[in-house]
Amino acid sequence: MQPSEVAADDRAGLRYWDDLWVGQELPAPIDPRARGWRNNVIRRLDAFFRAAFGARVPSGGKLLEIGCGASALLPYFAKEHGLEVSGLDYSPEACAQAQRILARDGVSGRIACSDLFIPPQAMLGAFDVVTSFGVAEHFSDTDACIRAIATFAKRGGLVVTMVPNLGGLPGAVHRWLNRKVYEAHVPLTPHRLRDAHVRTGLTVLEARHLISIFFDEKNLLGLDPTRFSTRVKRTLVRMLNLVAAVVWTIERVGRREMPATRALAPYVIVLAKRPAMVSG
Repeated sequence: MQPSEVAADDRAGLRYWDDLWVGQELPAPIDPRARGWRNNVIRRLDAFFRAAFGARVPSGGKLLEIGCGASALLPYFAKEHGLEVSGLDYSPEACAQAQRILARDGVSGRIACSDLFIPPQAMLGAFDVVTSFGVAEHFSDTDACIRAIATFAKRGGLVVTMVPNLGGLPGAVHRWLNRKVYEAHVPLTPHRLRDAHVRTGLTVLEARHLISIFFDEKNLLGLDPTRFSTRVKRTLVRMLNLVAAVVWTIERVGRREMPATRALAPYVIVLAKRPAMVSG
């Protein structure tokens, strides 16, 4: 498979992703009803998806996850939302991981190993929901990436784009933990990501930071786990997430979530809709 000209703008690159997923353990199945503070991020994401999909997504609708490498979300969307799921990734190792996860969780789904910018024609305009979690921020030309993602959505279909928040404390921690991985990202604010969707012709329904506080251990992927510096970094992330657990406990007791802000939120998310009719 030859990468497209636009895909050459990928700051990470195919080798990065193949090397990243080789030998990685499969992520645990997602259960939004599991108790404990460690599952708080899953519960918050689940609440977002339930509110976002609501009456907008038909029962039995089709969902595509772009950049589906080692995704535990595809089985989640199938089981919790009753959707027919597919994934697309250009890394053979990532696709193999995604297929193993579907098989492990007893979910049928199609995984296409393809360049986002040279997609299988049968997949274009075929999905009620198109999602990506950590894709758009790897391209210098954000508009081109969002435009390519949007072509998979049906007219009237939803596009959900989530990227890491590289501002505030989460960005500073990510840069210190793993500078090589950090530099494979383009920092995107809700405003910048929203504008990229608007310029693509999508109608933006929401554009905001998501979850009050969290520090993602996935930022340690690719580091040598036997090195003392990696163990120190892992310990720091866990200590920061103990602080997050205290914040989440206060939220639960007070029955009110703290605002998700650039200073502490782990993610930026945009919910958009492809127009049902072509204007003009």
